[in-house]
Amino acid sequence: MSLQQPRTLHRLRGCERGSSQECKLSAATEARCESMELDNKIRDMIERNDSPDLKGATPGATPRHRNSCSLKTPGKTASMAYSVQGTTRMSAAESSTEHAEHDQSSSRKNLTSSLEQKIRCLEKQRKELLEVNQQWDQQFRSMKELYERKVAELKMKLEAAERFLSSQEKERLQSQRESDRLHDHTRQRLQREEKEKETLSEELHELKKENKLLKEKNALVSKKKEHYECEIKRLNKALQDALKIECSSFPEDCLGKSELECRHEEMRTEMEVLKQQVQIYEEDFKKERSDRERLNQEKETLQQIIQTSQSELNRLNSQIKTCQMEKEKLEKQLKQVCCPSPKIINLLVTVEIVTLCSTPTCISKHSSSSWFQLKAYSDSAVDGPEHPCFSLSTKMSADR
Repeated sequence: MSLQQPRTLHRLRGCERGSSQECKLSAATEARCESMELDNKIRDMIERNDSPDLKGATPGATPRHRNSCSLKTPGKTASMAYSVQGTTRMSAAESSTEHAEHDQSSSRKNLTSSLEQKIRCLEKQRKELLEVNQQWDQQFRSMKELYERKVAELKMKLEAAERFLSSQEKERLQSQRESDRLHDHTRQRLQREEKEKETLSEELHELKKENKLLKEKNALVSKKKEHYECEIKRLNKALQDALKIECSSFPEDCLGKSELECRHEEMRTEMEVLKQQVQIYEEDFKKERSDRERLNQEKETLQQIIQTSQSELNRLNSQIKTCQMEKEKLEKQLKQVCCPSPKIINLLVTVEIVTLCSTPTCISKHSSSSWFQLKAYSDSAVDGPEHPCFSLSTKMSADR
């Protein structure tokens, strides 16, 4: 603007030597050249200031033309009167020339006064234009710095959001791999436990069968024991009967023997019978006791096996329940990890919109009100839960 001031003064000085119409045109052209970046309001103000100058310039041009014509006409009449009539018309010619010179001097004074007024008016307009241009330059620079800072902040936010998204994606993939691994592990463990449960159930079924068979064997042994006892009683009775018969069938000559010998024989035979009975009883008792001990041991082992299998079944059932709970928990975590965050999506869309609109051409095209509206939309899109950024992106793409 400082380089344009000498040009304006030079042209204004040229306007003093030229016509008022040329001065008006040059001043208007200079004003339009300097206000190339102004808006329509300033241009309307310049046109309103130029319109009275045009009205004041036309009367100044017509008297000059009229004076020049009047100067030519008295010169011709003076030459003709000098040739035809002589000195009688010389006085009239001199008076007419004096009148013309007086009119010409008055018109020059009027022209210089009008030009001075125009110069003052143009100087005032130039100062106003300089002030407006300076204000506009300051506003433009401040808005440019503001939006450059805004774009830098949004770029930093975008980079942070991208880093956050990449880390979230890595964590999601890692958690997904971990959940898949845990899912496979739990599935294999469940299959293994199902197989163990099946084998244990089969073993339990077999043990129940063996227990049933042992109970049947125990009942059979008890029946045999009763049968043996009955048989022993029968044999004892038969032995006693045989001894009685033998004692009664002895000849009478034996009666003469001494009572001591008979008693010894009876005692000897009775001892033999009793020894055989004791031996039979002992064998039966030992066999019965061994069978009872064996059955008790088998029963205890079967009970222990049943208890261990029952505890194993309970443990497997509890493990199955815990595995199912872990599976449900992992599925919930997978659902939570796979869902995207709407606030991050809003931030990315807003940063993309402001990056598209942050060029100097967009700043020069739009007014300050539209930029403040854009700022309000971007703030609401970043902070609020709503999504007005999609309509805003459509509007900005249409403007571009």
